[in-house]
Amino acid sequence: MKTLKKNKLLIVAMLLSMFYTCNLLAQDAKSIIFDDATKAYDLAIEKRAEILSPSNFDDGLKYFEKANSAYENDDNLADIKEYLKQAVNYFRKSTAEIDVMEVLFAETLNSRDDALDAGADIYEKELWGDAQDQFRDATNQYEKGNSDKAKEKG
Repeated sequence: MKTLKKNKLLIVAMLLSMFYTCNLLAQDAKSIIFDDATKAYDLAIEKRAEILSPSNFDDGLKYFEKANSAYENDDNLADIKEYLKQAVNYFRKSTAEIDVMEVLFAETLNSRDDALDAGADIYEKELWGDAQDQFRDATNQYEKGNSDKAKEKG
């Protein structure tokens, strides 16, 4: 009787161990598959691409989220990899000209940072939203290749 109990406990322990091992392997697989896209995303965030190159950043984010959703639904791995490839391309595109944009919009970015430090996003939400929209228009003009109009709007 005691041997039967021990065997049952051993089997339960082995099953639990296998379950947790499979979960860890699945998490490792995801991190490996998503590695390049995650790094490209992190770099884009670090360089403030969501502000300076919003269209490209947003497109990258859409593909990244599409890949994540496809992964969670156990979709075709080839499709997931294609979504991630597109995400990386857009994230890289969003950071490609950040240095130029930081110079072009230096004064605007300094003013924006000062406004954030003063709490404009909290205390003047409507005005802050209008300013954000206007700045997004300026960065979109740059993304379209119209740097003169972008500088003017900035």
